[in-house]
Amino acid sequence: MESFGLVMIYVGGSLPAVTHPAAFQYLFDLTTAGNTLGYITPLLFEYKSDEAYTIYTVAGLGRGFEVALNSVPHTIPFAAIEGIRAPTNGNFTFGFVNALVNSSGTPVTTSEGIVDLDVPADWR
Repeated sequence: MESFGLVMIYVGGSLPAVTHPAAFQYLFDLTTAGNTLGYITPLLFEYKSDEAYTIYTVAGLGRGFEVALNSVPHTIPFAAIEGIRAPTNGNFTFGFVNALVNSSGTPVTTSEGIVDLDVPADWR
C-alpha cells in the first residue's frame, strides 16, 4: 500500500495579509520507525466558514524540503510553485503535507515523521 502523507492545517488563527514572500518555521520532533529525516511541503489555505462548517481550499503550494530530526527550529521559505504566494485577506491559514509534492499536487516522496509548523506569528 502506498502512503500519500498527512495534510495538517493550523486552525488556531489567521495569517495577516502581506505582499511579500514569507517563510514558515518548523520543528521536526516526532518520528516513527526510527526515521531521522522527513519531508515538508508548505501549503497556504484560504477558508470560508458558515454556521456549521469551515471549508479550507489550497490557495498556494510551496516548494517542498527534506528536513532533519533535531530540536532547533528552522525556517524555510514559502516559495510558491502553484497558486498564490501570500495571503490577500484575513481568511488565510497555513498547513503542510509530510511529503515532497510536485507542481500538480502529487506527493512523490513521503515521510513517517511529523514536522510541527509553528504559530502564525512566525509567518514572515
